[in-house]
Amino acid sequence: MMMEDTLLELNKKFSLEEYKKLKPAQATAFKNNLKQAIGNLKGRHTLKVLDDDYLFSIAATKPSYSMMEMVNDYRELIFKQRNTKDDRAQTNLLQEKKVDLWKKMLEAMFGGYSLFYVVDKSTIAMNQHILNAIVG
Repeated sequence: MMMEDTLLELNKKFSLEEYKKLKPAQATAFKNNLKQAIGNLKGRHTLKVLDDDYLFSIAATKPSYSMMEMVNDYRELIFKQRNTKDDRAQTNLLQEKKVDLWKKMLEAMFGGYSLFYVVDKSTIAMNQHILNAIVG
């Protein structure tokens, strides 16, 4: 329970919404504080970046038809996006659909869309999209 409480606090503190409110001078301190928080978590837990493959592997451990359906839809969007590189409008539309579906999968698996997620008692996953948006 302690790990969940800690992550709840960190998710509130290091949300994308909070980051977007900051002035450029404050953003640097925010990023440094986030890097320090990640360093502290690394000392106590296994940290993994939640990329597509890791998300799919976690979804495979959860016996849910709707989850597997979302994973299959997401894979199909990846395939379509790879095959429409010359059509910028189509590529952008597919990217938007992927982002929406990514959020839905995380909400279904973890109960929300945030930076940190408890995978198991020793592993914390970090949402690559939020991490990239903040740290770059």
